[in-house]
Amino acid sequence: MPKYAPREKDLSSRDVVSRASAVEIREGRGVGEKKDHIYLNLQHIPPDVLDQRLPGIVAVARTFAGVDAHKEPNSGDSDGYGRSRPLERVVDLGLKG
Repeated sequence: MPKYAPREKDLSSRDVVSRASAVEIREGRGVGEKKDHIYLNLQHIPPDVLDQRLPGIVAVARTFAGVDAHKEPNSGDSDGYGRSRPLERVVDLGLKG
């Protein structure tokens, strides 16, 4: 995310993350058979920060994908709503902070 939001990085708004995801997919860095989605890897964000700053992502991952965003990547399409797909690989979007 530093490429798309140098200051906020992983804690950017949904719109910024959605736009970044769309660009990554459009430029051929998506995952899956059709390369039409990405995985959001948020494991490096402290759980309390993740719960406080990104509670929606945590809830959507748990509810719709059956994923604990604190512990494993969450599938996400360019719309940012995280649809569940089998885990193939994690795209490194520079989400190291």
